[in-house]
Amino acid sequence: MPTILLIDDDAAVSQMLEEHLVQTGFDVIVASGTRQAQREIESKRRIDLLLVDLVMPADEPDGLAFANQAKAQAPGVPIIFMTGYYGFVAKAGAIPATVLYKPIDLNVLTREINARLAA
Repeated sequence: MPTILLIDDDAAVSQMLEEHLVQTGFDVIVASGTRQAQREIESKRRIDLLLVDLVMPADEPDGLAFANQAKAQAPGVPIIFMTGYYGFVAKAGAIPATVLYKPIDLNVLTREINARLAA
């Protein structure tokens, strides 16, 4: 069963996504921020995909900065970004992975995850 590291600072969104992912057949590790997610990566637990919210509170690195650091430690792990802030993507320029916009269509999310894991 593939393991997804889900990073989102909104507890309600995390819970909804976690429930869907578990029902779909994935193991899920939930991190409420990028610092906690970084500790999960450093723990060397098996992680098959990163599902990362792009926008974090001001005291956390944003999802893009986290992903760049995570790629150095886990280079083969695919990433899917999520955001409710269209302006972040426009400001950031090219995002090096798929971006899903909130509210996320759970069927689209599942298809994207399965496509990344199969690649």
